[in-house]
Amino acid sequence: MTPRYNTPRMRNALAAAGWTRSDLAREVQMTPKTVGAVLDGKTARPPTVRLIAEALGLEIADLVIPEPDLPAETASPENKQSATPEITAPG
Repeated sequence: MTPRYNTPRMRNALAAAGWTRSDLAREVQMTPKTVGAVLDGKTARPPTVRLIAEALGLEIADLVIPEPDLPAETASPENKQSATPEITAPG
């Protein structure tokens, strides 16, 4: 699964630096279109986000939005219980 990133934090850091998206694109040697897509949350390969984070003085680990924990019955197939209860004959 592709990680999700805290794009508002990236945009806030961009504004705090006084940079435009074009300024950031020049700094990381990417196209403004690529930088815009990342900042808008449309696409974000980890190496691309790492370069943007470093240019903005951020750690990539601080930008990753953790996936919610899955319930145990979802996370592990052996923990799943049958949807049909077992019926035992008397006797």
